[in-house]
Amino acid sequence: MEFIYIDLILLAIFSILVAIFLIRNRKKLIIESKIFLLYKTKIGIKFIQSVTNFLSPIMPVLVWVSISFGFLMMAAMVFLLVESLIILIQMSGTISAPPLMPLLPYVPQAFDMGFPNFYFIHWIVAIVLLATTHEASHGVFANFFKIKIKATGFGFLGPFLAAFVEPDEKVMQKRNAKQQLSILAAGSFSNLIFGIIFLIFLQIFVILSFTSLGVGNYLFMYQPLNLSDIDNIGEYSPQAFLDLSDEELLSIEETFEINVGKEKYYLTPVLIKEVIKNKVKLEEQQAILVFQDTPAFRANLSGGIQKIGDYETKNIFDVTEALSKYNPGDQINIITTTGNYEIVLDENPYEQDKVFLGIAFPTTISLIDIISLPRFNAFGYFEPKYNINILNFIKNFFVWVILIFILVALFNMLPLGFLDGGRFIYVFAFALTKSKKAAVTIYKIFSSLIILIFFAMMLVWLIK
Repeated sequence: MEFIYIDLILLAIFSILVAIFLIRNRKKLIIESKIFLLYKTKIGIKFIQSVTNFLSPIMPVLVWVSISFGFLMMAAMVFLLVESLIILIQMSGTISAPPLMPLLPYVPQAFDMGFPNFYFIHWIVAIVLLATTHEASHGVFANFFKIKIKATGFGFLGPFLAAFVEPDEKVMQKRNAKQQLSILAAGSFSNLIFGIIFLIFLQIFVILSFTSLGVGNYLFMYQPLNLSDIDNIGEYSPQAFLDLSDEELLSIEETFEINVGKEKYYLTPVLIKEVIKNKVKLEEQQAILVFQDTPAFRANLSGGIQKIGDYETKNIFDVTEALSKYNPGDQINIITTTGNYEIVLDENPYEQDKVFLGIAFPTTISLIDIISLPRFNAFGYFEPKYNINILNFIKNFFVWVILIFILVALFNMLPLGFLDGGRFIYVFAFALTKSKKAAVTIYKIFSSLIILIFFAMMLVWLIK
């Protein structure tokens, strides 16, 4: 049975258990803001007190660090939103995924967003960890300032789950700005810290689970070729080739040789998949990506590069150093994880008297890929020590926990009323102006600007 079916069964069981819990405890539920169902308990209050006692020697420092990170996270999130809006406006073609969406299981797969698969089991464990650490941190900081924790609990809003710690609000509002700001920023600050902790856990896991076998993640040299310079691609004219349906393109298994003057280029099934992904962009630019005629391509070099001649290669610098020992026309032996390759080096068309193997390393690699690799080595070749499906499932869990912790930490500090950032900006504005009216005005200005950015992002997406 495929894991997705197991995951869906777990989702169904969880939904049934939640429904049973809500029905059995309906008399204890409290309706908040007409949409939230809250269930209050005393669970965790003693634990919060224990953590407060443990951290008390360093709490005075953590108070200022929490406030500082609160401002930094707010500024960073606003910057990211503005930057995202600019990128959306500049992007050409259709944008498949909406810029704003709830972080729910299967959403990344549904929109093919390039993220790891996001399953229900990932989501529920991450949410429990997130909510526990976030709310407990609010409680620890409130407890440190002798503000009573009246209750803990969790809430329901459709498919969304939440936890909460309820300090004595009347007492809290009477405290000075430093105390209030540190309590409000504590949740996001702890999420950021725990995101870093889980990043360390992820690195320990991948280092122990994968074996480094040389240099990888390289590509054959490729370039865009103007369609006007191409007479034909196989039996098709260039435009007829682009007019083929995705299914027809995927059915092509041969490599097309393309001649432009004396130069040879190649279009392989690998690059045909890129045509499918970027068809709109390629038609606008009237160009197509092709492989150059290089020694590496002609030899069909593959696998992790372990040795070039007598030189071992453990990183990309070793590859560059090894190739510098040879001259154009030299025949070299390259040992990779897939076999031995006898390759005659060309003269570098970009640097005279330099050799040319014809491989390149990506200049842009996603942050998700980098954090998922042992020692953040983006150009290593790694093989799993155990079942790759199990390793990828665990690795993806860590990735999602890290992303969720950091994204929620940033998002939660936006100056919006239902987030900690909304009250954070109000308390700060009141401390500066000593006027409730001015503080409310400042808060409304910031909130309106954020809502305007959200609206603009969705509008751009709809237009595109």
